[in-house]
Amino acid sequence: MAAETGSGKTGAFCMPVIQVVHETLQDISEGKGSKAKITFKADSTKIRMNVYDRGNAMAIDKEGLLCQSRETHSWHGTRSTKGVKGK
Repeated sequence: MAAETGSGKTGAFCMPVIQVVHETLQDISEGKGSKAKITFKADSTKIRMNVYDRGNAMAIDKEGLLCQSRETHSWHGTRSTKGVKGK
C-alpha cells in the first residue's frame, strides 16, 4: 500500500488490532470466551533487551530499555533477558 504521509495508513492497519484487543479484554472482564490464561510472572524491572544478541542494524542503549533500527527499510530484532509465554 502506498499513499502520502499522514493519510492514515498506520491507523487503518492498527484499528482492527485495537478492536480485537478491546473486545478480548471486555470478554475476559465479563467472564466470556476461552479458558486460556495469560500470565506474566517475571519482574518487569529486570527485563532488558540483550545488547550482545541483536541484529547488526539494531541500536540498543546501555540500559537495554530503548532500541532503534539504524536501517529503515527492513526489520531488525534483538532478544530480551526474559521470555513471555501466552496466547
